[in-house]
Amino acid sequence: MIKRNILALGALAVCLPELAMAQVQAGDSLGTTSTAIMDGLEAQGYQVNTLAQASGMFRVEARINGVLTTILVDANTGLVVQIGAAAANYGSGGEDDGEDDGSGEGDDD
Repeated sequence: MIKRNILALGALAVCLPELAMAQVQAGDSLGTTSTAIMDGLEAQGYQVNTLAQASGMFRVEARINGVLTTILVDANTGLVVQIGAAAANYGSGGEDDGEDDGSGEGDDD
C-alpha cells in the first residue's frame, strides 16, 4: 500500500509542471500590444510562432505541449475572443473584405 502511494506521488510530481501551465481561455486578458500578448502567452508556456494584427484583432499561432493552436485577441480590450479551429478560420472567407476575389459574388466586384 505504501509502495503504491509513493508511485502515485512520483507520477504526480512528474506531471505537475504540465498541469501548472494553464492554457489560455476565452475571456482571459493578454494585453493590447503585440509585446504584451507575446509575453503573456510565453509566461503560460506557449511558444509564439506568428502574430499579426488586422481588423481590430490580433491573430496568434502558438504552440503549447507540442500542439499548435490559433488564438484571437481583441486589439481594443486585450481579451481572448476565440481559440482553436474557429480562430484559425477567422478572416479566411465568408465576409466581404472589399477586395475583388474574382468570384463574381457579393459586392467585391
